[in-house]
Amino acid sequence: MRHWSRQILTHHPVVGWLYVPGLRARIPHEAGAYWVNTNDTGFRSEHEFSKSRSAGLGRLAVLGDSMTAGDGVSNGQRYTDRLHHLLADTEVYNFAVSGTGTGQQLLIHEDIAVDFDADAFLFAPALLNIERNGSGEAPFLDRASGEVRFYQRPYFALAGNGLERHNIPVPKGFRPAPPSGGAPARKPNWISNTLKPAVRGLLGRHPFAQYLSGQDDAWRLMAAILDAFIDSVNGKPVILAPLPSWHYIELGLRPVYLGRFREIADRHDNVTLIDVLPGFRALSGASRRACRFETDLHFTPLGHEVVAEQLAAAMPALGSVSGPAVTNGSPS
Repeated sequence: MRHWSRQILTHHPVVGWLYVPGLRARIPHEAGAYWVNTNDTGFRSEHEFSKSRSAGLGRLAVLGDSMTAGDGVSNGQRYTDRLHHLLADTEVYNFAVSGTGTGQQLLIHEDIAVDFDADAFLFAPALLNIERNGSGEAPFLDRASGEVRFYQRPYFALAGNGLERHNIPVPKGFRPAPPSGGAPARKPNWISNTLKPAVRGLLGRHPFAQYLSGQDDAWRLMAAILDAFIDSVNGKPVILAPLPSWHYIELGLRPVYLGRFREIADRHDNVTLIDVLPGFRALSGASRRACRFETDLHFTPLGHEVVAEQLAAAMPALGSVSGPAVTNGSPS
């Protein structure tokens, strides 16, 4: 469950929430603490995003949720910051925001990121994003009170061959969790986060069954959102890099989700699919486990380093990304 803190998040009428602009905050965490520094645009970054271009530099815009925004690590430890150093002559602008779904990430592009004139786009959906796109509320654990509160968010629905957008402008405020039912007012624990999913994995059950069929309603909605994003960039290169959950990294589950994202890549000439999972599976069991925190399921600095290396190895030079889908660094 996400943490809501007036210290780092603020209401946005289109997206639902963004980071507080111009922020420098030390966030308590199980690993000690990490720093959240934001720019004046309202995104985690050590520098301002410029609408003007620097001569000789390409620009990659990145969209995602907390796995890409970097919950649990400081800005410089995130895979996007590492990617900036691994890619020659490329600016990497990270527009990811914690707790968002794929639909909110589309809205970030349309309302904000589009003004920053990227040459190419990296869309990095965390697998659980599929559960957020049709919901008009998001549960957050308030750091100050310890209470679960439901904040409003924009949401999407399928309508014929298109998308309907709802709850825009997004109302301010929240509603408390009901006394019984609703989201539990407690932090995730070892049983719910580790034991139960592990048992499902050992039984061969996938934690996100929505990816098993291309006809699943939640997947059809997510795919329509991604198609709308791809259609909106006017043929510029788009890299799809789904981020695997720990179940696939540590338990060896078959990555069925890749088939769904490959379907999207196959119907767009400007889309490349990059699979980062082999980079994790090349590690020892102990190192794979070290790619997430003890109870927080986000990537550790090691996990971010693996993602950055896999992307850099498989990512064609900006301006020539369009072409066949890429899995594990080779055309498929």
